[in-house]
Amino acid sequence: MRFLALAACVTLALPAGATELVLWRLENGAVHSPGDDRALPVGSLLKPFVAKAWARAHPGEAPPVVGCDRTSGCWRPSGHGSLGLVRALAVSCNTYFKKMAAETPAAVLEATLRGEGFVTPGPLTPEAAIGLGADDGAVAARPGALLRAYARLVGTPWTESDDTRRAVLAGLRDSAASGTASGLGRRGFWAKTGTVP
Repeated sequence: MRFLALAACVTLALPAGATELVLWRLENGAVHSPGDDRALPVGSLLKPFVAKAWARAHPGEAPPVVGCDRTSGCWRPSGHGSLGLVRALAVSCNTYFKKMAAETPAAVLEATLRGEGFVTPGPLTPEAAIGLGADDGAVAARPGALLRAYARLVGTPWTESDDTRRAVLAGLRDSAASGTASGLGRRGFWAKTGTVP
């Protein structure tokens, strides 16, 4: 018996340093939410779907290995070193996914993101594709669409390259164990963090 629970947990920064925790969950295909279903910027939660678009544009190819150093302009000032898809996803390396987005034709990238339920601005730059767009140009998603996209990611093989999907899932597992989501303090989870202004 296999059990799959998906939940999106968002901490919102409010005035004077107060925070609010908002939880959406997907049960039996229905999204349970606190009532707010407007499209919101999703930041780095896009990265697994950039990998899907890349796989569509590069059928049969192994995902790249990329060098990320202090000159790369990544969120981590010292860079992440040389990394493949699994580690890049675990540490949410901007350099890796900007390269992946740049190597994907814009039409394929946009069609993939829209097909997964994301609202994309036009034109879609590699920066915007990984969640670094300005507020008015940020890729967004309704919480329900985002949860359903992640449910498909977990449960539906990619005809383009299921090896790439399995690498994405390994990256999500490593994110929870030793990456950006390691604050969960538990093994056996798949997790992805995303930061938005």
